[in-house]
Amino acid sequence: MDDKQLTLGMLQLIDVGTVRGAWQGSELEAVSVMRKTIVEKIKSFQEEADNVQETLDEDKKSVDKAH
Repeated sequence: MDDKQLTLGMLQLIDVGTVRGAWQGSELEAVSVMRKTIVEKIKSFQEEADNVQETLDEDKKSVDKAH
């Protein structure tokens, strides 16, 4: 399991636990902070993927121009 899959799984666990009422009121702030951190990590995975795609697109344009 890679980091992205693990992080997505953690988000799903938090969301399922929330729906099922697994958290007590005093725990909600900590769960919220953890969830926000996980969401930011997931966003960083998407940003990295977007950057890789942009680089691939630029490389392909350079190759196409060279031919």
